[in-house]
Amino acid sequence: MSRVGKAAVTIPQGVEVTIAGTSITVKGSKGSLSRQLPAGISVKKVESTVVVERAEETRDVRASHGMIRAMVNNMVSGVTEGFAKELEIIGVGYRAEAKGTDALELALGFSHPGADFPGTQGSHVRGAGADTNHREGRRQGTRRPGCRRDPLVSFAGAVQGQGCSLRERARGTQSRQDGQEVGATMTAIAKKRQELRVRRHRRVRKKVHGTAARPRLAIYRSNKHLSAQVIDDDSGRTIVSASSLEADFRKKQPGSNVAAATAVGTLLAERAKQAGITTVVFDRGGFLYHGRVAAIAEAARAAGLEF
Repeated sequence: MSRVGKAAVTIPQGVEVTIAGTSITVKGSKGSLSRQLPAGISVKKVESTVVVERAEETRDVRASHGMIRAMVNNMVSGVTEGFAKELEIIGVGYRAEAKGTDALELALGFSHPGADFPGTQGSHVRGAGADTNHREGRRQGTRRPGCRRDPLVSFAGAVQGQGCSLRERARGTQSRQDGQEVGATMTAIAKKRQELRVRRHRRVRKKVHGTAARPRLAIYRSNKHLSAQVIDDDSGRTIVSASSLEADFRKKQPGSNVAAATAVGTLLAERAKQAGITTVVFDRGGFLYHGRVAAIAEAARAAGLEF
């Protein structure tokens, strides 16, 4: 049995759970949520808990077991505590103001408040909180008086992921002023993605090692640039490399799209063959094998590198 699926969901005081056939409804102080159960999955109340059970041992049912238990737990958490996301507005003089509990007004450097977003059903918007420890204030003290932090905006709702359309529209108001990017950015999500990528890469690097006979092909990508290196880890030496930052490359193939990734992979493979290298081990740097990363790898294979 799934280790997640077999764990019972505790029903807090003040929460009402109703099970009717293949549907479950959870009511609490934050609202009411309902969900249909897939075939082969059933739920039942046992005293002050909800237990999720499966009737079959097929692959689909086993895959749904833990997922449905997690969804039921999220429903209980949503109607009691709710879920929240925060946006940080980066820029001098910008302001975020909550208009009631379901709308947001952003002032992002224009002559008039140009961003007024209605919330989604059931969502709540809160304005900026105080910077009690003054860390952000000290960081910006040299360029903004008053030691105030960048405004924070919090979106809360009973459903996990509720209010996403509002956040996406707010992020779409970004602009550039004097070459500096301004607007609303997701503070927690970007940092978490970077941490997870670095963690994946460290785990892979414990097993992937380049030698002089078979060096490591390492790939890195950012939002604007791409790079690939063939590395001998035994000697700590980069044998050949190719990057979208090279002057000649930028004249021929500017940008950081799939076409540029294909050109980087082809160029790297040609340089590697000139150095007498035909076989490498592939290191995708913790990135998903998709899009530009996949384009570099496939272009290098097509140009003669084996991995």
